[in-house]
Amino acid sequence: MATKTGSDSSNYEVYFQFFNNFFSLLESGLEFRKIILPDPETDSIEQRFLTDLRELNNLNLNVRQKQYTLAVTNCLVLLDHFLGPEQFDGKIRTGFQKYSMFIATVAEADSPSEMEQAIELFALPPGSSSMKKHAKFSFSLNAYTGLAYGTETLEEAGKANTLAVTAPIGVGLNFGLGRNRGAMSFYTSLIDVGAITAYRFNDANTESLPALEWSNILAPGAFVIYGMGWDIPISVGFGAQVGPNLRKIDPGAQLNIQNDRGWRLLGFVAVDIPIVHFYTKK
Repeated sequence: MATKTGSDSSNYEVYFQFFNNFFSLLESGLEFRKIILPDPETDSIEQRFLTDLRELNNLNLNVRQKQYTLAVTNCLVLLDHFLGPEQFDGKIRTGFQKYSMFIATVAEADSPSEMEQAIELFALPPGSSSMKKHAKFSFSLNAYTGLAYGTETLEEAGKANTLAVTAPIGVGLNFGLGRNRGAMSFYTSLIDVGAITAYRFNDANTESLPALEWSNILAPGAFVIYGMGWDIPISVGFGAQVGPNLRKIDPGAQLNIQNDRGWRLLGFVAVDIPIVHFYTKK
């Protein structure tokens, strides 16, 4: 993926190079001191301190350039140094790396196709929705894809009924009722890519679409969702949602952005697509 730069990150590149040169100067001074006054314990501490300073400098640059996956790698190195292998190892390190890489990859997405690839890369295999029904409690990052019907109230246009494809992505607190009874979830949506999903039903090519702005698919909402029993990956939900601004994609690859912000009261029937289970209690 190409580096994303702006005036802020471009200006900081000058400071980044300055600090890098400064750290190299310090390292040269330390190497000279080691020759004159060698002290293995002090040498190790000083070298580790300089290594961490370089990593912090790299982290700052990567965040400013929106290279979030590289920034996660910087964080992993720093956590390894600060916490040590005993505190930051095994499941803790694996979990942090997996979830932070997912968030970073989605945040770097510039188009619907890149976002789809990120979700497919980290999504759990088919049938993972049954974990909610077998576990007493779970906390997950989840997507749903289906049809929604309800009323939409816009600031200028007023209230109207709406029937549309919905594809929210958010986090859910899930309470298992047993394999045959299903699961109840209290779900908070973060974004909704329903318009993109609807477009894909008619045209599998998303490469021709313009760049996607996060503000256009931001759709905070709250839902109560029932996942059907017998391991059927179908859920029904009811709740309220703000936005999103992106309502439609025309065949000519034009995005229909609705600047008249509003909210929806709706119910939906959708396929349950777990992406990540953060915590599960059996």
